[in-house]
Amino acid sequence: MAGGAAAISDMRRHELEKVARKNKGTVMLVSFILPWAGYLMIDETVFAALSFLSGHYFLLGHLIVPFHAKAIIDNARQELDQAGATW
Repeated sequence: MAGGAAAISDMRRHELEKVARKNKGTVMLVSFILPWAGYLMIDETVFAALSFLSGHYFLLGHLIVPFHAKAIIDNARQELDQAGATW
């Protein structure tokens, strides 16, 4: 790839595109109300299960999860940008 762009597999690119296309505001709002549902919106089932089973991290999940979900979306967009892919 030109410009030193990192090569990523088609499967990884598809997974990143699904996450990168999510609206950050919507995901953050849902994550604030139901933290586990916000994780499910961005296909993070392990984090969703942890959040649900741990009582939303002892109720801190309502404050932490929205920003963690936003960071996951931002990281997916950044990785796609570095690979030269559009989302």
